[in-house]
Amino acid sequence: MQTSGAYLNSFDRFRPVLFKLAVFTVILLLNNKLLFYIFVYPAALILNATGSTDNYEIVYLVSWLTNDVGSYLIPAVSAVLLFKEERKDFSPYPEYMPALEIPVIMAASYFVGSLASAVVDFIADILDKIIGTGQITDAMEDALPSEGETGSFIWFLVFVIILAPICEELIFRKLLLQPLRNIGDGFAVVVSSLLFGACHGNFDQFPYAFAVGCLYGILAVRSGKLLPTIALHLVNNLLVAAAKYLPEFFDKTEWADNVSFASAFLLNALYYAGIIALVLFAVLKLHKTKKNADFAEGEFKKLLFYGPSFYIFIVAAILLLV
Repeated sequence: MQTSGAYLNSFDRFRPVLFKLAVFTVILLLNNKLLFYIFVYPAALILNATGSTDNYEIVYLVSWLTNDVGSYLIPAVSAVLLFKEERKDFSPYPEYMPALEIPVIMAASYFVGSLASAVVDFIADILDKIIGTGQITDAMEDALPSEGETGSFIWFLVFVIILAPICEELIFRKLLLQPLRNIGDGFAVVVSSLLFGACHGNFDQFPYAFAVGCLYGILAVRSGKLLPTIALHLVNNLLVAAAKYLPEFFDKTEWADNVSFASAFLLNALYYAGIIALVLFAVLKLHKTKKNADFAEGEFKKLLFYGPSFYIFIVAAILLLV
């Protein structure tokens, strides 16, 4: 049984981290709903002043730049400032071999993410039939450039396939996840993945992002490295973008159809391989991580629901999706 001194030490370490998590989530909410426009409005004024509003490619590029700066800069800076005292270096497991685990987690994450999306879509369809809530639409449709704007489509690929994985992994799997490990690895993985999914701001991407984020978080914890999760995130976005959006943009183009077909084939192969990968994930115990905080049995739940911080975090995270 844990001594009262150890209990108090764990509680003292837990409470400020949870409070900072609540503050960080509120900042994310304000950034998505309000602070984001700090970057959008000045960009619009500059476009009007320079007479560039008639140039579709420039407008499209500036809109993506302001979107990414607004979405990633404030959360990244906030995480650095808020968790600077909690940030520590965690050594990877001595027996860890990234080359063996990366393909397993890649396949398992796509299967789990696709399954989570299918379940949410099924529930949404039932609710739509019962109370007319409407179906979940593709969140990326409005972000696609107009057909024939090849230059803009290239920028779309750059931002979605390259910049988004790098920025999102840095924020959620490094700047946020690592400090939260002071409470525990499982807590850090779930919470960082929840915010990762919620920050997409829609129910179309949330279930997939949350499920995939959990497996990426485990990989980040076990390896102590960010590069593997960036690589998996990049490949995932590349295959999904090629399979779903190339035919829509390059309508009736043979090469686009061929690339889309090949990407869809790889995604289907990943899906079915993910079933086997999930079994290997369990058998090899890849979900096992180090628990950093030392709580007495049952005390973690009590501490988690003590005070307003956890509830503020939950409410702000839900509002991110609204």
